[in-house]
Amino acid sequence: MLLLGITFIAIGIKRVLERHELAECVDELTSAFNRKVFNRIRLRKFDLIFFDLDNFKLLNDTKGHKYGDSVLINFSHVLMKNTKKNEMIIRFGGDEFIAILQYCILLELKIF
Repeated sequence: MLLLGITFIAIGIKRVLERHELAECVDELTSAFNRKVFNRIRLRKFDLIFFDLDNFKLLNDTKGHKYGDSVLINFSHVLMKNTKKNEMIIRFGGDEFIAILQYCILLELKIF
């Protein structure tokens, strides 16, 4: 799993969700927010962590897409369970997720 911490300046996540139907903003498979939400976020200060599941294509090819889907669902649920209400998990692509977290000092970041 590749983890990259990047700090950005951003504002207005709440406005994005108010202007769009919730169903349009949520990934059907994992229930995480989708890439549309990420693309419309206005800048304010937050921490961003990028997750990429290594060898996921191989897992799909050998165990099947149904098994791969269950891995994605479970992974997204672990991420969502470990974030605060004002933070969000976004499924960015096939096996890529982004966590948008409250800006914090690196020492405060909970590793799970």
